[in-house]
Amino acid sequence: AEKIIAREVSRLTRRLEGIEGCETKIALIHYPPLDVFAPLLKEHGVETVLYGHLHLNGRDYPVPERWNGLRVLCVAADRLHFTPRLVATLD
Repeated sequence: AEKIIAREVSRLTRRLEGIEGCETKIALIHYPPLDVFAPLLKEHGVETVLYGHLHLNGRDYPVPERWNGLRVLCVAADRLHFTPRLVATLD
């Protein structure tokens, strides 16, 4: 598991470096975020994290919407009953 986590941290780091000039930063990740991601996301100015791999039939529960100082939203379509969710409004 440590090797996979290290790989994902490396990938996330590269992607966050690619959005340095963006005013609004929303991270899109597949699985619920790991605690090891929080400092990295904050360091790069991310305020909102979206993830979608958490389905109704699973045993897992969504991450709290306020998590480690970040806004974290599960946007799995079946969890949202296939209803769009407003994530942000941009000026």
